Amino acid sequence: MDSARDHQSASRMSDHLAGLKATLRTEIDGQTCYDRFKELGFHYGPTFQAIEHVWLGDAGALSRIKVSVPVADLDGYHLHPVILDACFQMLLALTLDSENRERLGSFLPVGARSVRVNGRPEGEMWCHAWFTEQSPQAIAADIILMREDGTVLVEVRDFRAQSLSNMQLSGGSSSIDSWLYEAKWYEMPRATEPGAPAPAQTSGVWAIFADQGGLGAELAARIEGQGQKAVLIFAGSSYKCDGPQRYTIRPSEADDYNRLFADIARAEGEPCSAIVHLWAIDTDPLREPTQELLKAEQEKNVYAIRRVIQALDQHGQTPRLWLVTRGAQPVGKELTAGALSQATLWGMGRVLHQESLTLQAALIDLDPEALACDADMLFAELQAPDDEDQLAFRDGRRWAIRLQPMPRKETVLPHYFRPDAAYLITGGFGALGMLVARWLARSGARRLILMARSAIPPRAQWNALAEDHPQAANIAFIRELEGMGVSVHVAAVDVVDQAALKQFLDDYRREGWPPLRGVIHSAGIVRDQVLTRMDQATFEAVLHPKMLGGWNLHECFKDTELDFFVLFSSISALVVTVGQSNYASGNAFLDALAHYRRGLGLPAISINWGPWAIGMIAQLNLESLYAQRGIDVILPDHGMQILGHLMGRNPVQGMVVSANWRTVVDSYAIVPRLVVHLATSDESAEAQEGVQLSIKDRLAQVSADERIELLASHCHDAVSRVLRIDSSRLDVETPLNTIGLDSMIAVELRIRLEKSLGAAPTVVEMLRGMSIRNLAQNIARSVEVNLSATVADNEQGEENLEDMLADVDEATLAQLLESIEPQQPVPAGSN
Repeated sequence: MDSARDHQSASRMSDHLAGLKATLRTEIDGQTCYDRFKELGFHYGPTFQAIEHVWLGDAGALSRIKVSVPVADLDGYHLHPVILDACFQMLLALTLDSENRERLGSFLPVGARSVRVNGRPEGEMWCHAWFTEQSPQAIAADIILMREDGTVLVEVRDFRAQSLSNMQLSGGSSSIDSWLYEAKWYEMPRATEPGAPAPAQTSGVWAIFADQGGLGAELAARIEGQGQKAVLIFAGSSYKCDGPQRYTIRPSEADDYNRLFADIARAEGEPCSAIVHLWAIDTDPLREPTQELLKAEQEKNVYAIRRVIQALDQHGQTPRLWLVTRGAQPVGKELTAGALSQATLWGMGRVLHQESLTLQAALIDLDPEALACDADMLFAELQAPDDEDQLAFRDGRRWAIRLQPMPRKETVLPHYFRPDAAYLITGGFGALGMLVARWLARSGARRLILMARSAIPPRAQWNALAEDHPQAANIAFIRELEGMGVSVHVAAVDVVDQAALKQFLDDYRREGWPPLRGVIHSAGIVRDQVLTRMDQATFEAVLHPKMLGGWNLHECFKDTELDFFVLFSSISALVVTVGQSNYASGNAFLDALAHYRRGLGLPAISINWGPWAIGMIAQLNLESLYAQRGIDVILPDHGMQILGHLMGRNPVQGMVVSANWRTVVDSYAIVPRLVVHLATSDESAEAQEGVQLSIKDRLAQVSADERIELLASHCHDAVSRVLRIDSSRLDVETPLNTIGLDSMIAVELRIRLEKSLGAAPTVVEMLRGMSIRNLAQNIARSVEVNLSATVADNEQGEENLEDMLADVDEATLAQLLESIEPQQPVPAGSN
């Protein structure tokens, strides 16, 4: 059937070329054609502008093609890319017809069923294209390139494009745009102006980890002016008390933090009630980082906060915590080099906000330029905080961050992979790396560099390796790619090792391999643990592949002309998960690196991927767990469609997730302000608050014996929710650590119980084998104390009032009553 159709088409073109041109109603010169293409968002350089003239009508589009590529360059190709692209441009030309334009809208080319080369294309040629499919979702065309005498040189069959306004993922599951989100900053003024008196919501001892520029000292003066205590802590080379309320500690020494909080409590007579961390703002905004500098600055940033949290936990202290940076977030201004080392704190701070209800961890990013109003704005925020946990100050204005759907873009340029170039994938043998490699191979890439830490055995040994050899699966994958026509270059390099990475690239270039034109950084590992229990080695093992790996790739390629530089970040940098402070820190760095590179005029995209249905998620069947939290996993084919779309769209940063946001919001023990607005209704939150209030009221109204049963029922529901176990399967006497309670789930359970009851056992106590019954008994003791204290306060208040009235004579009492605003008369008939 195809053969007959091909013969018919070729014959028609040979016999009726002149007649065909005469039937086409619209004629456009080449320059006008490319101007119209530009209006559609397709920009072609001079070399690729091969259409000299085009005629449009019911029979399709006909164009005269003349290629300006030198004959010597054409000799190396059966079909030169410029000529092939000219054929592909005819699908765009078909949509230029006024009637087609109105009917079809904007489309994105996605591929062809076949391309056949019958003869050598060169010189002046004619190209004819006609629709084979037209629908709101897709269009397709057959395209023939021929000589003046009608000899068919190239045949393109079923060249297809998808609608940009109706583009769906494969299988028609949903539109690509519905998966795309971005973090945006919105101006959010305070109720009171900076510097205006504000009611203090935090009192006691303020511990200020002070900067060297004096902002910490200014802040301390304002706090003390309100009659509160402020202790300044500076980073130094030894531990010492420099005078009243002034200390120096070593940032990298955990013992110094333990000693510090003990000394403050002893000297001030009470523990810290608030902590403000300012060390990060000492970073030089213009100093170009090095690998060594990035590692060193984390000692004052995320590693210092890890030690603070663990020291507080050891002392049983739970002050409010503010983490302050300067110019670390892209709020209306390009990020400078100084943003990079500070960005990790934002990933950590978002996780800390979820890991502790009492810390109420919040993040504040100061203006990149130190301003006179910084101290006033910061002081106002600390003295009377609202429910915003992520803020930025710019030019004296206050901004808050929200996650929003990414605006629809009508025109997305298709991405082109050069057959004569090479593309580097870090984590090349990981689940994501292999998925990307297959996609690149199917999309036209002919040479791939797969980078991984483990070396592959010499090729001569491959056939002799046992099936269970550690590298057997990787070797099979290399052969799979080679079967797709791809040359595979394996680089046994740890991307964290900058010297090894540079050496590999120097050797690669010296040996004359095809130039590297694109980088995809997909390397990374996950090792979850709540911050109070996470050691330094675990934090670094997860942070370094992201932070140092990303930076090393930037350093090695900043002077190389690249088509793309894609960083695989994670949703966990923004919409965080308890236990992932190390992972969130590393991904937040990648997000900042993308913004920094764009500021330098270099290509970069950071993609905050949601969970993939591959790797550990697929192996452990965790799809249902994510579904319970309201998040869909990303199917491999869908993810690659989205990757191609984002590379064509080219945002600096974008999140890929499909979520039922109401379910997501309900799944959080502490709902982040970043996403709460995405829930379709606040009814669930209001209902939850009503339940919380009613349980407290009911506890106050029942006897001590009934209170235990009521608490046990409430704890039973809470445990069922956090463990995602049907409540009918939960026995109140079973130790929770035998049915899935780990440290991260225990943190969520503790927060939920604290919010609803005002009391909860510690995480350590819960992990020692507590049952639901034990939970209720433990909480009951705190509830008894709270209820007794409330009754005593009420009785004391009544007694004090009676005592005062007894001591007041009638004349004084009359004066007091006169000073009170008179009541309005009660209308007749009122109750």
